[in-house]
Amino acid sequence: MSERERAAVIRIAPGETVEDINMVIPKLEETIIVKGVLFYSDGNPVVEHGVNFEVTKTNDKVHGDARGKTDSTGHFTLRILKGLTGELSAEDSLWKSVYENCPKVVELIATSGNDYVTVKSNIVKLTADQDVYEVELTLPFPRCEKVKE
Repeated sequence: MSERERAAVIRIAPGETVEDINMVIPKLEETIIVKGVLFYSDGNPVVEHGVNFEVTKTNDKVHGDARGKTDSTGHFTLRILKGLTGELSAEDSLWKSVYENCPKVVELIATSGNDYVTVKSNIVKLTADQDVYEVELTLPFPRCEKVKE
């Protein structure tokens, strides 16, 4: 019988005391912190955008992917389970006719042969054995104004 199958619901009312219960709280896994900034190719920060850590080496018991979002200055912070190995990056889907005056975006979409293309920043490979600061990710196109609807 697994531990989960032996679990029971415990209801304790205010002021009530319960005795002879052995509660075991699972240990929290250690994490490390990864801090960095996401830029466009022209050096402008990418605001309110996703950043991902995808595990490339793990065991079957751990799902260690981590997701985060940049703030108003392009900075992000992720917590990653200690000991995992993976890749840190950001990606964006670029659609035809969404950006104004942006030759690089037009070029990337045209090269794909579709009405859109998904592009990735540089990929930072890391093993989460200690905190990491000042990571820089860069999307392969400059900041462009979106077409106003």
